[in-house]
Amino acid sequence: MSVTKVGVYVVSGNRLMRESLARILNKRTDLSAVSADRIDLEYTKSLDKQCSMVGLFDSPSFVLEEMAAIRELLRPPSTWKIIVLGMEENPKVFVELVRLGTSGFLLKDASATDVVATVRAVSCGEVVCPASLCKILFQHVIREEILSPKARKQRGASLTRRERQLVDLVGRGLTNKEIASRLHLAEQTVKNHVHNILHKTGAGDRLRVLGVCHPEGVGLLPGDDIEAFRTA
Repeated sequence: MSVTKVGVYVVSGNRLMRESLARILNKRTDLSAVSADRIDLEYTKSLDKQCSMVGLFDSPSFVLEEMAAIRELLRPPSTWKIIVLGMEENPKVFVELVRLGTSGFLLKDASATDVVATVRAVSCGEVVCPASLCKILFQHVIREEILSPKARKQRGASLTRRERQLVDLVGRGLTNKEIASRLHLAEQTVKNHVHNILHKTGAGDRLRVLGVCHPEGVGLLPGDDIEAFRTA
């Protein structure tokens, strides 16, 4: 029975690197690799017609230099998948490569087995990301969701004037009792307002309300008061 091979386009400015990678991949019966020192879009179009293709690119710096070509490579209805080899824990570069559409990441200490396994996984539609890079991605998503001005504006837009007033006082570290005294309200009324604010903003606790709604973010609260503030 014939095996449908996955084509791998190995691109690296280092001849030894690209030839070594191509040799490793071509030893597998389900993979077929070609190598080049730069991206040739005309050549990639001919490859795309032959089989599903994975681009294995050496180093994030190379990918960023060739970003325009890679965007063209990934333009729909293209089925190309991109893997970057030699990735470092650089949040800015990593997030930019994710935005670009990269499907797989390999660290500098990746083995030949890691490379083969990643190529196979990505060719099947999976995304491969080392744990250290996943952590960076999660942190980025949380930061964008909670702290970005756009997110704060969107999620705080439904608050009433009174609720916004409470958010400001919450941001100063006041307890429900202190807020009630200042606004001449019953403490239960303040608790009800805080409950509504948490529900509207989707914040899990009072601390996160700051990140969602307050212009200055979470940094307003002294570190020693955080635990008391969460449950006040």
